[in-house]
Amino acid sequence: MKIGEGPELPVRELPDPGPTTFRNFIKWIGPGVILGSLATGGYEGQYAPWISSLPGGINTMWLCTVGLILSGLMFTAASRYTMATGETFFRGVCRIKPGWLWGPVAFIALYLVFLWPAWVALAGASFATLFGGNTVHWTWALTALGYIILVFSKYVYRIVEAFMTIVLILTSVAVVVFTVAAGPNIWGQAAFGFFLGWLVQNPYALTVPVLGGAAAMVGNHVFQQLSPVCHSGFYTLQMREKGYGMSRYFGHVTGLAYKPEDIAVHGYTFNHKDSKEIEKWKRWLTINRWEVWLIYVLWGCFIFTFLYCLSGLLLLEAGQKVPAAQIPVTIGKGFGAKYGTLVGQFFFFTVGLSFYDAVIGVSDSISRAFTEVVWALSKRARSRSYRFWYYAFLTFLVIIYVVLTPYKQPTELWLIGMASIGVAGIVLFPMLYYLTEKLLPEELRAKGLYGAAEKAGLIISFILACTIGIYWLWQTLVDLMK
Repeated sequence: MKIGEGPELPVRELPDPGPTTFRNFIKWIGPGVILGSLATGGYEGQYAPWISSLPGGINTMWLCTVGLILSGLMFTAASRYTMATGETFFRGVCRIKPGWLWGPVAFIALYLVFLWPAWVALAGASFATLFGGNTVHWTWALTALGYIILVFSKYVYRIVEAFMTIVLILTSVAVVVFTVAAGPNIWGQAAFGFFLGWLVQNPYALTVPVLGGAAAMVGNHVFQQLSPVCHSGFYTLQMREKGYGMSRYFGHVTGLAYKPEDIAVHGYTFNHKDSKEIEKWKRWLTINRWEVWLIYVLWGCFIFTFLYCLSGLLLLEAGQKVPAAQIPVTIGKGFGAKYGTLVGQFFFFTVGLSFYDAVIGVSDSISRAFTEVVWALSKRARSRSYRFWYYAFLTFLVIIYVVLTPYKQPTELWLIGMASIGVAGIVLFPMLYYLTEKLLPEELRAKGLYGAAEKAGLIISFILACTIGIYWLWQTLVDLMK
């Protein structure tokens, strides 16, 4: 079957996902764990708790909830393309005319967001506080450890999934511990802010210095959860490794000590006119939606952000005003002083792991995204194995991280990078819509009430990018020039 530019999709049988039971659903948990664990970054670990530490700030977190809902709809939309073809988002956009343009655009937009090793530096700071030593040295050691783990694992995906699962479980324990420690008044404030804050707090009433006021408030809360190319694109990379839908026909990225597996340059599809195949397709959709909403949105993103916002509220209660960059360390010390050394140490350890897992997951996903684009567009590149390009870029990435670690990330670069996420959606949201609603056959496009919500979510996200996203970036640049 021919879709867009590039090679045709050979027709094969759609693998059976099994029944839509809880036991079978457990079997397919994985991509949502990885992306949910990756959710801890500059927004969740610094910006969100900083905002919640400001008077009235927690009552703007309903915007974060809106962003998470839109993000979930985007994930399931991107998932349909990967389940239907086995191709990732980054391979798929290379089929949109002109094919040579959109793959590199998507990758560059992704890479610029993660250019600076902020996550591993925050992990290094947490472990240095917990165990002693120099933050830079810890950061280098953690970077090297992550590289070794990925290089010597038999299957890269499996080790990443296992590590992320451990981190999410520990974070869940931390949520229980800190919720109990914070007390009903604090967690009640947080819950109200995430779901009903719009009743009492207009985001325009809370001025955020430097970040562009209300535009930054809406932009950070909503677009940090959308992060279109980062999160939904990453998710499709991990879906293929897990074997969702037609992805079952692809090989896997193996460690350097093992034989490389073949990974096709094109995807596959199934007979979408066959009623038995469509029945299996509907079960794949159900399992994928469960994984996205329960594992990624609820367990991963929401729990992480809620945890850090509880911490910010404790700072507010204590009357402490802390810069965003110092939030994680200050919170850990505060917990230790108030609830005992063990609680403080547990916080540092959990925070360190939650930032560190982003290093492993981000490094893996960026390297996969680069390889997908190179593999799709360059015949010369395909003279080498898929794995060669994966590890070549991973090595480059690690070297860059090591070189940049001793230097503090310029505030201006961070602000512009965050604001650019919203503007990127002007190009990336239409790409995803075209991929799933134009290139896919009619039978595999969004259907029913949920399908209408998916389409509406993409359209709303695009409108937000064209309005708040542009204003957010413009206001940030104006503030920086003052």
